Amino acid sequence: MVYQDFLEVQDTEGEFELESEYIGEKVRVTRTRSKRISTSYPDYPEPLKVGMKWGEVNDIKRNDNMYAYYVEVIEDVTVPAGTFRCFRIAYRTCPDDIVEWFCPGVGIVKIEYRHHGTITNYTSELAYIY
Repeated sequence: MVYQDFLEVQDTEGEFELESEYIGEKVRVTRTRSKRISTSYPDYPEPLKVGMKWGEVNDIKRNDNMYAYYVEVIEDVTVPAGTFRCFRIAYRTCPDDIVEWFCPGVGIVKIEYRHHGTITNYTSELAYIY
């Protein structure tokens, strides 16, 4: 599989060096990477279903769904490789939000990472399957 990664810098003040395309006040860096993967994901319990939660025992007991993996919904997600019916799985902490779109039989189709309080965001999307 080939993934296309995006790193978005929200504030261009200060010292940094990037080869990039400037879009207003934002900087977007793109790279492409290949990865051989298995369609088996030991981090995900099977079968997945909406409302499922897993992680550390004490974290699973929290009512706010933070500090544990939580299957929020099944939805279509469109990436460069196509449109896939995926489980949206969130892992939220203070200050991080990680959302993965997982399609059984395909794997992770998209990942978004946000670290609140910093200037960068990260997105990885499935570009194509070979």
